[in-house]
Amino acid sequence: MNDYRPQHQPPNMPTCAAPDNVGGVPSCGADKWWDLEVFLPIELIREHTKTDDVPQVSDEQLNLYRKAAVEAAEQYTGMVLAGQRTITEPVEALPRRSKFGFMKPSYRFQMAHPSVDGIVYLYGGSLPPQQLRIKPGAQVVSIAVDRYVIDLRQCCDPCGQGAAQGVNPGLMIMYKSGFAACEDIPAGIILGCLKFIAFSVMHAGDEILTVRNRASSAGTALEGTNNVGWASGGIELWRQYGPEAA
Repeated sequence: MNDYRPQHQPPNMPTCAAPDNVGGVPSCGADKWWDLEVFLPIELIREHTKTDDVPQVSDEQLNLYRKAAVEAAEQYTGMVLAGQRTITEPVEALPRRSKFGFMKPSYRFQMAHPSVDGIVYLYGGSLPPQQLRIKPGAQVVSIAVDRYVIDLRQCCDPCGQGAAQGVNPGLMIMYKSGFAACEDIPAGIILGCLKFIAFSVMHAGDEILTVRNRASSAGTALEGTNNVGWASGGIELWRQYGPEAA
């Protein structure tokens, strides 16, 4: 099975179902990893790259390019494409004031990835674990202010302007990100991956695009790029799904 697990993340990491009693940390259930052959099969890659009868291009090589393409697409779109992954982030924030100078009782936090099921957990700090619900696929959650960090140097006016240095210290958010099924991955993202792979097949060596024409570029600014996603045209397809990340 050609499943995909990022090398920097262990396969059995702590995971978001009901909160448990181990250190007050909730659990999101086991992570899932899609079989890449389901939504980006080697046969489709060979047809797209016209290498179905080229024995020099092995399946192992195409599988490496496929994993690199999925990683690049995740970076540019901000989505989790390889499965459903548990995400944890700190949600400490700076205090927000109304136009009248009063501290606002809540703040909006934008998560790094969309929530797959709309269930997020808050834990840590001075709060017991609690469950919040947002729209599935949303990335913004409203968090109530539970505790302020007061600047004790303002001893004469601890509640004055500039006294609060932060809110909800130590608070963490946990949620599951990804698609409900690998069939839900947009076709544009898959096509962008195919473009990335096709470019990698055509430029399989250690060629540096910016300096390959150094002799003819003497005395002028070098043109080109080392970004495979950009040179292949993959970013042009991915950016519509994550324009801020791209």
